[in-house]
Amino acid sequence: MKDEFTAINLLPEETLFRVKEKFKYLHIGCVQVALKPLFKEGLDVPVYLALRDKRHLRFTPSLLWIVQSNLEQGPIYFNCRPGLIVSL
Repeated sequence: MKDEFTAINLLPEETLFRVKEKFKYLHIGCVQVALKPLFKEGLDVPVYLALRDKRHLRFTPSLLWIVQSNLEQGPIYFNCRPGLIVSL
């Protein structure tokens, strides 16, 4: 992750391809995110995370969850429960 903004797919393409063979819809009930620092604890490192649905063209409707925190005290964890049903 070299850029200031990085997009990470929720599911790999090959997983979606296999699931498409058996199911028409996918329910996304909960997304768990963990952000772990790979440096010495105690450094003041603010982080901003936005979990977005890239199907929306405008920024505000695409937001599912926003987190603002600091990695100074160690890793951060959060759960987002979007309750989305996605057509495959």
